[in-house]
Amino acid sequence: MEIKDFIKVRRKQLKMSLQTLGDAINYTPQAIARFENGKVKVDIRLIDDLIKTLNVSLSTFLNCDIDNIVEYDNTLKFDEDKFFQTFKFYKERTKISQTDLANTLNINKNRVSKIERGISFPTIDEFKELCKVFDVSYETLYYGLKIEEPLENENIKENKKKTKINKVFLSLFIIVSIMFTSLLGGVIANYALRNGTNNSSGNTSSPEEGPINNYFTVTYHYDLSDETITEYVYQGRFAPNLEYIHEGYTLIGYYIGEDEFDFSTPINSDITLTGKLKKKEFDIYFYDYYGSLASYQVVPYLESATPPILEPISNLTFKGWNTDEYLSVRKSLSIYPLYDSYTTRVYFDLDGGSFLDPFYPKYIDNFKYEDIYTLPSIFKKGHTFNYFTFNNIEFNESTILEPVMTLKAKYNLNEYTITFKNNILDPIKVNFLDEVSLPLKSKDNLRNIRKYYADDNKVLDSTFIYDYDRDIEIRVLFEGNDYSYIVNEDNTITLTSIENENKDTSILIPSVIDGYKVSKIAPNFISNDNDIESLTFESNSLNIETNAFYNLPSLKFVDFSSINEGIFDDNIFALCPNIEYLKIARVKRKINNGDYLLKNYGLIQNNNLSVEMGSNCHEFMIPEYFNKGFGKIKKLIISAEVSLLTYNTFDWLSMELNEFYCDVAISEIYLYLTSSFTQKELTIYSTNVEIDGNYETLDKITFVNDIFSTKGIGSIKAKTVEFCKTNNDQYNLQLGVNTLIYCSNLILRKYIDFPSEEYVLTYFYHLEETMNVYTYKTTLDYEERLKQYFNSCDNINFYYLED
Repeated sequence: MEIKDFIKVRRKQLKMSLQTLGDAINYTPQAIARFENGKVKVDIRLIDDLIKTLNVSLSTFLNCDIDNIVEYDNTLKFDEDKFFQTFKFYKERTKISQTDLANTLNINKNRVSKIERGISFPTIDEFKELCKVFDVSYETLYYGLKIEEPLENENIKENKKKTKINKVFLSLFIIVSIMFTSLLGGVIANYALRNGTNNSSGNTSSPEEGPINNYFTVTYHYDLSDETITEYVYQGRFAPNLEYIHEGYTLIGYYIGEDEFDFSTPINSDITLTGKLKKKEFDIYFYDYYGSLASYQVVPYLESATPPILEPISNLTFKGWNTDEYLSVRKSLSIYPLYDSYTTRVYFDLDGGSFLDPFYPKYIDNFKYEDIYTLPSIFKKGHTFNYFTFNNIEFNESTILEPVMTLKAKYNLNEYTITFKNNILDPIKVNFLDEVSLPLKSKDNLRNIRKYYADDNKVLDSTFIYDYDRDIEIRVLFEGNDYSYIVNEDNTITLTSIENENKDTSILIPSVIDGYKVSKIAPNFISNDNDIESLTFESNSLNIETNAFYNLPSLKFVDFSSINEGIFDDNIFALCPNIEYLKIARVKRKINNGDYLLKNYGLIQNNNLSVEMGSNCHEFMIPEYFNKGFGKIKKLIISAEVSLLTYNTFDWLSMELNEFYCDVAISEIYLYLTSSFTQKELTIYSTNVEIDGNYETLDKITFVNDIFSTKGIGSIKAKTVEFCKTNNDQYNLQLGVNTLIYCSNLILRKYIDFPSEEYVLTYFYHLEETMNVYTYKTTLDYEERLKQYFNSCDNINFYYLED
């Protein structure tokens, strides 16, 4: 990035117009424009005002580092005299000659001389190169900060080496000088004694210091001024080489007649020296209206520069120059022209728009050329104001003003985005007043769309003219079951009713409808419907009120298993007598926030009810005595997510459970059967089951498993005990002592693998009655091991099943 680009980008970052930036640094907006298009280079003296206005540091500006802005340091201030002094300081410090410096900067030696004499400034590129040569930061040289430490570069190291050598020669010189001075002193002393004098000496002194005949007068006269200086010099001494400082002049040297005076000459008489002076010369730059250089002149001190004749500028009248210092030059100058603007009356055609300022006038008298930068902002619905035109051409700085003008507003159409709630459909890009055609089917083309609602609740046709001046979001209503709802304060909805127009037997109640999250179901949401057989809920958080499902005589299957957070009223099912399968998770009661039990659903008791604990009923989340007070359950199924069932999970009193299912992933199951458990047969699908309690003897208990180990089973009160498996693997029969003490019939539906010998003869030792064992007969070896397995029990009869 170049400096011209940096100025433009930074100005726009700060939202400054050309006029605003120009006013801040006392330049015209046209001059700023010329800086930005690179037609004119920025004068180094302008930099401080420019970076202060742009609020950037000098280094940020010169490096054009727009991505790492360092703010302006207001403790530093540019000073011309201090700049030149600092330049001389670092030039002497680096011990670089004018010739070498000129070669390094790739400029004429004359130019270096002018910079050194303070009559010409370096360009920005030359300044940056000078900082490299002097090995200093931009701020150090620009703001005149002196660093006294020597430079550690090759030149300095060489100078140190030379200095060390010079010190040796200096020491020798001092010794020789002392010897010579001593010798000379003796000669002078002898001379003084011979002539009777004993006066002290000095370069400049008054006659009162000694006898007048020992002093001579040195008169300094200057050819370009009336000033005269007199010095008294002791006989045989040297005249001082006075440094003459006068504004606008440079001392060339002192002369006697046409010959330059040699100040190493002893003074032995009165003399008059003429100091020859030369006027300083200054660079004078004249610029035109556009900031381009119109004339460059080198003008001696107190003489006049000649301003150029500028070409006429449309809409402007030349008034003169911004300073008259060029009439008697005392320093280098940059001079700019001044213009008066031509004025006109301007009317506005807003083409359907309006002024943002309602009080802005309909026309402007005395409209000037520079007022183009202060034209008003315009608003038009669905459009972005671009610029004004005159005679169908963009109105800008090159437009020639006429006595009366009408400016017409030019706009661009805005583009907007239509989105759909919950991304039901893909977004659509539209322009203002475009004709929009909305899709008639869902993304997957499986559902027809019935209605569209804009975010202002306006119903939209499938084809409509887009007259919104903003992006909008649309809710979609699909054909099929029509849900009625109310929107809650938290932007969720409560379902109030459903129209089952298609006579669907299975109803899926989604978690989101029309882009709203379903959070509650009101009473009579589904009522008096003879067709519905199945209800499934997608929500994981839902509140349900009393009688939400009313008079659904065909309803058989209900799946609440997705819900892991919710509050249910009691009796959410009313007049739903035929529910046979209830898949549930854990929720709370609305009354006291306690656990919701089976009896709270309001189900009508029947002999065919199966209850499944869904995946959200994980460990310790099945309420205690979940079925208490309910009664018969045909089948109880526990999900794989349940890792532990405790003794008080269920109330077995009059439960009459026929089948008990537990996923094979469960680790422990305790069936604590009460003494009143009267069920005759119980089939258990489980692993690691422990049955306990003083219950009456079962007619039959069956264990069914894919991966089965009966290790750890306690007493089983059952006349018939059957072990089954659903695959072809053998299983290891490791029954505990007294496990089958009440068993009359043991049925082994799969081959068994016997344990080691130390466990044989221990399992059926306490059988009180004859037990019939039904198993498979295969090889002789298997038959012998089977007999050995039971050989401690005389009252066992073996019966073989067919393979």
